[in-house]
Amino acid sequence: MLPDRKHDNAGQMMKHYPSVANIDRIAVLSDSVIRNLQITQSYWALSAAMSERTGPVANWCTFATWASKQAGQTIRGEDLIRELEHILANEPAISDELAGLVELALASGTRHGNSDIRQLVWEALDPRAAMQRAGEAVARGNQK
Repeated sequence: MLPDRKHDNAGQMMKHYPSVANIDRIAVLSDSVIRNLQITQSYWALSAAMSERTGPVANWCTFATWASKQAGQTIRGEDLIRELEHILANEPAISDELAGLVELALASGTRHGNSDIRQLVWEALDPRAAMQRAGEAVARGNQK
């Protein structure tokens, strides 16, 4: 939903930005990922329109574009998965506990290898359920 580009009678480039009807259409989209993308694009278009009047400076819509893009990462579960993977890989206390679980499982005679055990722990923690809840909450707020 990038702005349409047309020329006025003087040959100047004119941009068309989301109408109220278009915003209403976006707000009722059931696919939260597509809805967020179109909201982000709308904020970008509004930011560009403000910049035409105020000059090339950040304005509220510029920050709204960034915030909406960040919301999209949460809706898609991208930001939380990166952070969880980083913590699990780099936090000494968690790494030590995970190593202890792996040792305990191996000592008890499991047939699983180190990476299999780590994957089982990851699945037991079920981070995707938390990410899904967070994404759904952000999508509701994004729609409002």
